[in-house]
Amino acid sequence: MMPPCPTFDAIVIGGGPAGLSAGLLLGRCRRKVALFDEGRPRNEMSPTVHGFLGARNLSPHQLLAVGRAQIAEYSDVLLYRQRVVEVTHQGGLFRAFLEDRSEFQARSMIVATGLVDRLPDIPGLAPLYGKGVYPCPYCDGWENQNRPIAALGSGKEAADLALELKLWSKHVSLFLVDPPPDRELLEQLCNEGIAVYRADPVRLLDQNGTLSIAELADGTTVPCEALFLVACQVQHHHFMEKMGCRLSECGQVESDDQGRTNMPGLFVAGNAKQGLQLAIVAAADGAKCAAAANDWLLQQDLEQGSNNLDN
Repeated sequence: MMPPCPTFDAIVIGGGPAGLSAGLLLGRCRRKVALFDEGRPRNEMSPTVHGFLGARNLSPHQLLAVGRAQIAEYSDVLLYRQRVVEVTHQGGLFRAFLEDRSEFQARSMIVATGLVDRLPDIPGLAPLYGKGVYPCPYCDGWENQNRPIAALGSGKEAADLALELKLWSKHVSLFLVDPPPDRELLEQLCNEGIAVYRADPVRLLDQNGTLSIAELADGTTVPCEALFLVACQVQHHHFMEKMGCRLSECGQVESDDQGRTNMPGLFVAGNAKQGLQLAIVAAADGAKCAAAANDWLLQQDLEQGSNNLDN
């Protein structure tokens, strides 16, 4: 017989900026927390984290190491470097099952597992991801200012991205995949001096590990030192869907501004939910989510105390 698993106040799944921030705030609320991190941050391919106040020139792994050191100061927050493979909700408790078949349970759960980018199948693209190919101009536009840069995607979203890239460079191209944007938007691209190519590249060429040229199917070569993607994104895990949470058309969990889902006691933080996908935003969102979870736990404590008095 296995010993019964302890009951925590909260289980946090995901040890990125959102999950660590949630664990930190809950620890400061003296909540008992089990935090699980399988060690696959979304931005691990990036050399440094940009736009994160106070974290200049830190790599993603260095930033997370700082966060883990902070939560280590709180004895009620236990960090497990293990993968959660399944979650359930039964009898008012959330349960997390690990690869080694161990089980943890808690009164609330915060899922901060982030997203996974599905990259276009273009030769030469994957090795350059984070080093010439990027998902976010806010994160890497500054470092590529005044260079020949490009956007890759379809429809209005790709056109809007190309127009946005004009903030950082006047040398912008758009590799447009069907469906195209409307005529008015195409005219605007032309007026802004953005070269539009009605095909995605068939190959990306690098020079000493740095993106330099995009080659098209007809042999045309386009100078390109940074390529920004309108990429398809999927949930890192299907925990929220299995728990009955509503998902948007793009696969992100629907929740309110505090991370509350349609299931009481279940919260979602960071890039796993809809919103601006920046590391610093994920960290702030984790704190907001933890505050909402703590409020929910407090309400449960008060209701339980009232029931005990009635009995």
